[in-house]
Amino acid sequence: MPSATKVEDLKAAIPTDQRPIPIRFKSVDVGNKYFMSVYVAVHHDEELVALRDHLKRTPGEKTVPPLAHMSLFYIDDSDREERQKMADLLVTERRVIIQDAHSIKLDLSQTGEEGTDVYSGFKGAEIWIVSCDGPVPTWEVQDRLPIHLFEA
Repeated sequence: MPSATKVEDLKAAIPTDQRPIPIRFKSVDVGNKYFMSVYVAVHHDEELVALRDHLKRTPGEKTVPPLAHMSLFYIDDSDREERQKMADLLVTERRVIIQDAHSIKLDLSQTGEEGTDVYSGFKGAEIWIVSCDGPVPTWEVQDRLPIHLFEA
């Protein structure tokens, strides 16, 4: 768990003029690491790149994942072959809808009926500070910072 000082350092690293960032889904991918088992890669638009670059310099490289993404599943390394199976299943069941070579949509509906809750992205309006030590159920949200708090 990050210490109170570490959490405050992370909060202080967020630019005071940070605005909400539009996030657009690029692809569903499978990674070689637990923290990037099955994930949605996002487009690296200028605003997102600028924020990531700033955070890499301020609190440090280890604070920022190597690729801007949104994790869908965390699958243990001992079950790594399940990662591709899960990604394929998401496409087969149309939970991930491939639009073209550079964009996807996620179907988040409870019924699976396309068109009810289908998203090609979202507006990043909060920054979460989370302690990711141990199994996922034990992770703790240290703080949720609405970006509008930083708007001038």
